[in-house]
Amino acid sequence: MANKLEDLKFGVNKNGIQTFFNATKKIGGFNYRLIPRALKGFTRALVFKKSTLKIIELLVTHKCQLSCSWCSVINHERKHHMELTVEEIRQIAQRSKQIGNIAFNIYGGEPLIRKDLEDIIQAINPKDFIISMVSNGLLMTKDRLKSLHKAGCKHFAFSFESLDPTEENKLFGAPSHYEKVMEVIEWGKELDIEIGLLSLFEPGHIDRFEEVVKYALKRDILVGINELTYTSATAKSNSPLLSMEDNIYLRENILKKYPNVRTDWSLTYFLKPMCPAGKEKINIDPYGNVIPCLQIPIHFGNVREEDLSVIWRRMGRFSKFKNHYPGCLAADDKDYHENYVDPIIEMEVEPLFYRDHPTIQKELPTMDLEDEKYGCNVDGKSNCATCSS
Repeated sequence: MANKLEDLKFGVNKNGIQTFFNATKKIGGFNYRLIPRALKGFTRALVFKKSTLKIIELLVTHKCQLSCSWCSVINHERKHHMELTVEEIRQIAQRSKQIGNIAFNIYGGEPLIRKDLEDIIQAINPKDFIISMVSNGLLMTKDRLKSLHKAGCKHFAFSFESLDPTEENKLFGAPSHYEKVMEVIEWGKELDIEIGLLSLFEPGHIDRFEEVVKYALKRDILVGINELTYTSATAKSNSPLLSMEDNIYLRENILKKYPNVRTDWSLTYFLKPMCPAGKEKINIDPYGNVIPCLQIPIHFGNVREEDLSVIWRRMGRFSKFKNHYPGCLAADDKDYHENYVDPIIEMEVEPLFYRDHPTIQKELPTMDLEDEKYGCNVDGKSNCATCSS
């Protein structure tokens, strides 16, 4: 048996570029404007071995009416900070397009809490990006689904864990979560709107996850995988993490067997399994902080203070993102757990600025030298041809 993820002989991208475009078409429909940016991303990865920003997960609010045990969003909310405005989001989208981005996934908290969600989608501009959204679904109505789709959001994923209604409702702490998601699925079929599910892959409940996948396959529904990650929430609750056997099962019995399952580390420009955090994927929280992934509570700058390309390039100089980890870094990398999560477990407010992290401070001299070399830290602007291209 393999002893580490690097030893697993796994490649979901045998027909990589075709697989990539088929997946994006399923989520967002065919958009010819994306082709040049996507092909440039493949070229940079396969020829020049360089990363290209592919997707921004935009957290439009940290507010949520639920308090799921596996979610640490409560640690991120800052009640006295102003959320990004529609105009700020428009500027973020325009800048991200210039550095190669092709997609936005709208997150929360619960994004439906924001009344201006349609305006946000229009500001991102559906002509230039694939736009999708993740929601718990409780606030969704048929009219709102139609309105958001008309605005330009082409794929909606809803958190869902169990085909047992009682168990599902208990997990989310909502008396009708199961019924609501099933209702939204039917609306999607009726209105010809792509509906997906987002489900947690965790030890002890893999059978439950696979039942959801089988149901979704019968209904022609995509399932996105959330692997249980090592965060302050899961560490404090002593939640068991995925074993090597679990990882092998995920790769051999889930991803290879079910064509309707997606994980963000399996569809990359490098055509191999790779954690995209800080390279092909970033998160921007409701206050403008740029973090590598929702599960990595370290921010590398704020778009209200610095150019997005400067912050993204800075992430690429962090040692954990320089290397290509063959899976989910936050779920499986023990070195990351011990040296980057454990030192900040007791932190009450997340995310932490990278320069304040006790482990990252040790490599700041190297990171700062590289910033100076490429001209990436001059008054918050990018003078680097690579960033500006």
